[in-house]
Amino acid sequence: EKEPFEQFLTKLKIEVKDCGYKDRDEMVRDRVVIGCYSQKGREKLIQEGSELVLEKAVDIARTQEMSNTQLQSMAPEDKNY
Repeated sequence: EKEPFEQFLTKLKIEVKDCGYKDRDEMVRDRVVIGCYSQKGREKLIQEGSELVLEKAVDIARTQEMSNTQLQSMAPEDKNY
């Protein structure tokens, strides 16, 4: 089962803090991109290019996760068409 994004993000921030990386935000941002399970979400993150900062990456990932959840809840169990 896929780990919820907020849980993934929290674990990343703790790991980065404990490891003493210089640019923590950059490291977390890169892991958000790499760890994104949605192909569409990963594409959006990569399209931001050098403009992608952690805050924007988190926003994109959260939005993508919410969209996926909504789409799954709207999918009919029995497709009649």
